[in-house]
Amino acid sequence: MDRYTLHQLTSTRYLAMGLKSKAKVPIGNELALVGGVNYDYLKGRASSKHHASKDSHSYQRSASQLMRLTYLKGTKLEVEQIHQQAISANWKSAVYQKDEATEERVMQWEGKEAVPILHLATHGFTFPVYEFNAPTISHQSLRYQYRYSTNPMVRSGLLLSGGNWAWMGSDTLSRLGAEQNGILTALEISQLNLKKTQLVVLSACETGLGKVDRSEGTFGLKRGFKLAGVEQLIVSLWPVPDKETMELMTLFYADLMQTQLPVVSFEKAQRAMRQKYPNEPDKWAGFVLVR
Repeated sequence: MDRYTLHQLTSTRYLAMGLKSKAKVPIGNELALVGGVNYDYLKGRASSKHHASKDSHSYQRSASQLMRLTYLKGTKLEVEQIHQQAISANWKSAVYQKDEATEERVMQWEGKEAVPILHLATHGFTFPVYEFNAPTISHQSLRYQYRYSTNPMVRSGLLLSGGNWAWMGSDTLSRLGAEQNGILTALEISQLNLKKTQLVVLSACETGLGKVDRSEGTFGLKRGFKLAGVEQLIVSLWPVPDKETMELMTLFYADLMQTQLPVVSFEKAQRAMRQKYPNEPDKWAGFVLVR
């Protein structure tokens, strides 16, 4: 960081597409924010009181656990702070939390309805290839469909409102008439039209991971958003802590609303976090900006 400015690219073809000049093109001043998701949401039922994880260092992680996902208090504070920053900077901002943070809502932000900046603060998952010769596996239930899928684009995704039901193996949302089950996979994302979206920020764990193919790159959320047409992505390479992620993101957006240059603002935010946590890179270095 002291000696170089590094750019992570999804393809070497970007080197021939005006890489440096595009980094200086201002981004749009409109964003949509999702956070503070109610993973237990059911249509027609009043929201229950949320309980954050007892662990003071809660992580936005779900890939290694097939259990009920906990509410992430830090994501609520994160999107609210960014929203207030946007309003103060005279940006157009919309924030969706709790029951409103649905998969249907996110999938509507495409085509003509797409926004320049999309920020998703929630649980993320990326499952590795499963060894099907394991003697304990006799059938594939709904509960395990993401973990056991042969398609790596299904084994990566984000959890949204009501997602706990499908995550735990229930089709409750579908039986109640919901269009989606609250789990947005990389495959579903790849089928959206996000050509007007200039930046997607995935404030969740391990969103930059997936199955690595020698010739095709990484099959996961990165590929999903790139296939959908997104210019730039901020993703994570490991489980990220709730509190420090909120700090990094608020620093990033505070500068972005001045420069409107994601590459510049992201570098500044990571430098500030490095100065605050010099011996704890796990709290901030996991995020990378991909172009």
